[in-house]
Amino acid sequence: MQDQIIADSKTYDTAGRRQGASDTAVAGVEQAFGSAQDANARAQRRTGSSSGGRSAALMADFAISKAKASAGASTTAMNNVEQQGYARKMDAVGLGSGIIGNLATMQNLANTSGAAGVSAAGAGLAATNSGESLILIKPERPPRRDNSRTMTAIPRTQP
Repeated sequence: MQDQIIADSKTYDTAGRRQGASDTAVAGVEQAFGSAQDANARAQRRTGSSSGGRSAALMADFAISKAKASAGASTTAMNNVEQQGYARKMDAVGLGSGIIGNLATMQNLANTSGAAGVSAAGAGLAATNSGESLILIKPERPPRRDNSRTMTAIPRTQP
């Protein structure tokens, strides 16, 4: 059992595993932004505001936010694999020395906290999308005034 744990710890942090984690993280970002972009496009078509400066500016902001989120998710995922690999190696060294370690468990907890941070960043995206939908809504026109005039009889007074 110990030999297997040691062998696993040596092979955990690989370029392939880091790239796979990065790809998975970026795919999640792509999916989230794709869904948001589809919803925004539907809102723009519905309100008839899919062209113009405001729409172009919002799409540029959207693209920048997507690029930042993708880069952040990729870097975080690769760092998590590296840190988990290091923690597993430290646990294996401790196991060989008769010391019970829990660095790998602590690293998993840290990864969970990091995922919560990514979710919080997603809340910022939701707020951006919320603001965009407010901008895309056309103001309501005030109700038309009834310009028809009705004649009212004015009573005559006797001099």
